[in-house]
Amino acid sequence: PDMAPVPTDTIDGFRKRKKQARETFHTRTSMRSRSRYEEAQEQEEMTLKMLAWELLTSECFDYVMGSILIINAIWIGVQVDARANYVGSFADTDVVIDWIFCIVFTAELCFRIYAQGAKFFKI
Repeated sequence: PDMAPVPTDTIDGFRKRKKQARETFHTRTSMRSRSRYEEAQEQEEMTLKMLAWELLTSECFDYVMGSILIINAIWIGVQVDARANYVGSFADTDVVIDWIFCIVFTAELCFRIYAQGAKFFKI
């Protein structure tokens, strides 16, 4: 009997605030889960970059790539000598071997760019 009636705009305001709170909660929850997924992807990519960096800075990788470079230099010398002494067509194996060296060195370059990112282009 002594209780005053609650104004309808206060109840409507409460309902609107409650609805907004639910929407905000769902939005934050979905954003949080999305950001966790993105964080997991970034973490995985950083792990891959760290592994790539460790491989690039390893002594074994330097020896392997250095050996391939020396073999390529010897191969170029053999080709130059053969072309200087022989006039005619060359075997398809020359082209294939040249392509193999090209692919290996391009792969190494791409690998270095991936591992180092923008630092690769800085002096």
